[in-house]
Amino acid sequence: QKQRTDVTQQILAQRIIASYRADRYYDTLRYLDERGAVAPETRDLAMLRGWSLYKIGRTDAARQIFTELDRQLSTKDTQNALSVLMEIRGKY
Repeated sequence: QKQRTDVTQQILAQRIIASYRADRYYDTLRYLDERGAVAPETRDLAMLRGWSLYKIGRTDAARQIFTELDRQLSTKDTQNALSVLMEIRGKY
């Protein structure tokens, strides 16, 4: 059972990355949800969730994810994401 779960996680992670790279953000989110039913979301996948939400215009949801990740561990990636969202907020 554990081996099956591990393989499922790996397959879904590959699908997540491939769909994100192909600019298929709704598919990315769907695969992230599927993987979330099998295992907790890793930090790198949470960043992809945040960017996917941003790309489909759900900036408030993206901001929540990036803010939480930055609160847990502030990195250049989380700071950059929040900076991008601050620029957008300033334009409206």
